[in-house]
Amino acid sequence: YTLTGGVVPAAANWIYVTFTLSAVDTPQIKQRLGLAKSRATTWIAFTSLLIQDMANNAIVAVAATGAHEVGTYVADTTVPVLLSYTLEMLTGTVALTFNEAVDVTSIYYPGFTFQSTQAGSDVSYTLTGGNISAASTDLKTINLILNADDRRQLKLLSSVVKDQASTFLSVNSTAIADVAGNPVQAIASSTAMAVTSFSFDGLAPSLVSFDLNMNYNETNALLSLTFSDVVIVSSMDPTKITLRATASNTDCTHVLCVD
Repeated sequence: YTLTGGVVPAAANWIYVTFTLSAVDTPQIKQRLGLAKSRATTWIAFTSLLIQDMANNAIVAVAATGAHEVGTYVADTTVPVLLSYTLEMLTGTVALTFNEAVDVTSIYYPGFTFQSTQAGSDVSYTLTGGNISAASTDLKTINLILNADDRRQLKLLSSVVKDQASTFLSVNSTAIADVAGNPVQAIASSTAMAVTSFSFDGLAPSLVSFDLNMNYNETNALLSLTFSDVVIVSSMDPTKITLRATASNTDCTHVLCVD
């Protein structure tokens, strides 16, 4: 990685020069998993235009093929912090934003728990899995996609992730780490983080398939319906179903009745 700038403080000329890497370069270096993570992965190369001595002689260049190893290396031990998150229930996308680059391969889904209140005294649900669909170029924001089972279970719960007021997230330190391996700062269940933006699942359920068992018992047949999403069983009205002899609407039909 080639630096784009830095802050060189005013100081007396000497054989030592210390300067601060820019706010652009520092996160770029941190997000490169194999660069500057230890003494063994930290080497420096530069051109003769880097600096001059008191006689205006240019520095002797150090080529990339003969780079210098770092003398003293101090590792990044600052833990990453979750700053905010959004939840989009239609696709099951949780967008997590951190204060620094995180390692998406370190994610541990059971480290995230949704709660209906900030204090965590009511309904809660801990994730079991999912996948990462995308990440920002600086690795500070990642899109976590809930797996199908977690999405169904969350929808079955009566009072969690139903709206913005019932969506809070607690985080275990095992949930994810930064690119230096530092675990995320935990968010306790007693002080769970409120969602920044919540989007409802506005997609209507549809019928996936159905089965009919005419030999269920002596008096009744059994009709089984499979839907694309979780439905409220108590809202079912069998009289709205019409059985047909064919796919067209011109053949023999029968409207179901309620016993």
